[in-house]
Amino acid sequence: MKKILFILFCLPFLGFGQQKTFINDDNFEQALINLGYDNVLDDSVLTANIYPVTVLNVSAQNISDFTGIEDFMNMDAFNFGGNLITSIDLSNNIKLDSIIGVQNMSLDTIDLSNNTLLRYVNLWAFVSLQSINLDNHDIYLRNSFFIITFTL
Repeated sequence: MKKILFILFCLPFLGFGQQKTFINDDNFEQALINLGYDNVLDDSVLTANIYPVTVLNVSAQNISDFTGIEDFMNMDAFNFGGNLITSIDLSNNIKLDSIIGVQNMSLDTIDLSNNTLLRYVNLWAFVSLQSINLDNHDIYLRNSFFIITFTL
């Protein structure tokens, strides 16, 4: 009887202590819900649910803030094209091999530093792009007006 009472006492605490990743943008979180990585629109996602994600396609979802993307530690391919962001920092996503970020008309800054595995970047139709941080890379970029695509 004591064991049963102890188990019943402990049950409410089993869900506590799970690490969550803050997701500031409701459209980003809804995209994660649609992909099955979350289930409630509450500004967070369980980090354990996104840790194993290797490919993330959240194109054309009206996302304006990618806060939380830094916790996608195993992501090697990322498509974030057609959103409303002004800047994105992918420097913590060190396993990235390829990114597609076409038609983010408001994007002016992208940080790809520390992404030493990055081999393919497709950035097209950027009217506002002013800065691409490629620290720790040996990359040659050619100005092609609104098209920036390179493969290493």
